[in-house]
Amino acid sequence: MEIFIYLAIIFCTTYIGFGIADYYVKREKLYHELVIFGEKLKSDIGFLLLPIGEILRGGAQQFGSSLAELIEVSSRLLGEGKPLSEAELFERWQTRLLLHDEKLFICRFFSMLGRSDEKTQLENIENYCERFKQRESECQNERKRYSPMFRKLGFLSGLAICLFLL
Repeated sequence: MEIFIYLAIIFCTTYIGFGIADYYVKREKLYHELVIFGEKLKSDIGFLLLPIGEILRGGAQQFGSSLAELIEVSSRLLGEGKPLSEAELFERWQTRLLLHDEKLFICRFFSMLGRSDEKTQLENIENYCERFKQRESECQNERKRYSPMFRKLGFLSGLAICLFLL
């Protein structure tokens, strides 16, 4: 019976470690998807000349949960006839992956969509994509550094708890 309890403790702490490590993986994935979404926007606006509402309506299915949620919120706001405002997007987008200023920056990106002529909009999207790429590489470095560490710490903390219980 004691062995079962020890194994349960080790399993639980390892699970917590993997959960914390997954946070860094999801952050990197979000920025990677933002880069892909920016490239999709550039092609849809520049070559296909599609309006923003149409791009957003079909865009959510291609991406992960956090970005898909923001695209859905943006699409709903445009469907209601409201402009994409930074404050409204910030309030409605429920994500815990980002810090306050990161979330604000991404909402600023979405709020500028459809507000200027094609050339200016493509330049703005290109600038944002470059910043997203920089942030993606920073998140990739964080993931490489912290993700394995938290997995190991979760397992080792479970072992330490078991040793203290002996």
